[in-house]
Amino acid sequence: MKQINLVELEKIIDNLRKVVNGHKVNMVMSTLYMKQLDKECGTPGCHAGWLGIAMEINKSDFRDIANEFARKIGLENRNDIAKSIIGEPHIWGNEYANLMWVNESAFGLRTHVFEAKILVKWWRKVIKRIRLEVDIEGIET
Repeated sequence: MKQINLVELEKIIDNLRKVVNGHKVNMVMSTLYMKQLDKECGTPGCHAGWLGIAMEINKSDFRDIANEFARKIGLENRNDIAKSIIGEPHIWGNEYANLMWVNESAFGLRTHVFEAKILVKWWRKVIKRIRLEVDIEGIET
């Protein structure tokens, strides 16, 4: 797995927690009106849209936001996030990490619309699993 900057990832997820309270995620390929920003997010899979708001990125394409998220956590682009986690379902939590930007099954769900706080909970579990993986790798046998 590629090295992820966990400190930066935690900062982003902490900011995400602050902005999603009481809101929903809509993983259907559509836009979501963000009242607190008074504009359309324009992001097709609103996982990226919420991350963009948490990072204060003013872009409307989910690919741009996802790429910026990747760079902030020490990876090259959005594909690196999935690549670093694909084949590592014990890190992501299931085998659908490659769908994290476009489909609710990446978060273990069967509905397109769900409480946005699920993103926070999911990413916090990923962070814990990465930390555990690093701790285990550091143990000499």
